Amino acid sequence: MASRVHSPALRGGLHIDPAVEMAAVRLAEATDAEAIVLFGSRARGDNDGASDWDLCVILPDNVEWGRFTPVTLWPLVSDLGIPIQVVPIRRSVFEEKKTGINNLSHDIARDGVVIHGRPDRTASP
Repeated sequence: MASRVHSPALRGGLHIDPAVEMAAVRLAEATDAEAIVLFGSRARGDNDGASDWDLCVILPDNVEWGRFTPVTLWPLVSDLGIPIQVVPIRRSVFEEKKTGINNLSHDIARDGVVIHGRPDRTASP
């Protein structure tokens, strides 16, 4: 099934930079991600001019452990001209940890905006 970017670039009052849309496409195609989720200050809408774009790459559980890391994924987005932080996480780990209040998965589940995903795989960020 082909992946797609949700449109338009304005979601819930948030402007999604076209470079972020491109980052989401690249990350999804390279990893077979279930979803790419914007989180952090940009998703909450309390960002400032110095804020980066935080992207969570929700991976299928069958991905080899350690195959995708922030370091291995960085080259896919480093040429886009905007500050992007990439956080890969397996779906099962995300689901297990999203109820823990002091956990990144919790923050992503609470504030995240799915900006890319396969319709059959994005039940929740």
